[in-house]
Amino acid sequence: MESKKRKTRTKSQAVPSNCFFLAAASGEVDIAEAMMEKHGDLVMIRGKDDMLPLHKAALMGNEEMVEYLCQATGYKLLDHDNDLIELFVSLINRRLYGKSYLLFLG
Repeated sequence: MESKKRKTRTKSQAVPSNCFFLAAASGEVDIAEAMMEKHGDLVMIRGKDDMLPLHKAALMGNEEMVEYLCQATGYKLLDHDNDLIELFVSLINRRLYGKSYLLFLG
């Protein structure tokens, strides 16, 4: 039984959300910023495997995108049981540790 509320995608969010994940994966910060201006909740919508765009950017090793999404996501959105652990593992695997933008986690 899960007690935490999660944002799930509706059909109207599917296309912007998919495009946002592509921007996160490819490291296109300017595209992500433009999409966030129009749909501010995109950063909170989980995709495949219950993954946030921040996790996707970390998995892809896109440092600039990780920095942007860290600021846009904020600690409060990483409330899922393993979000922080998964994020730290991804950042370490991609050698994105020791960065000042990760201060929001502490």
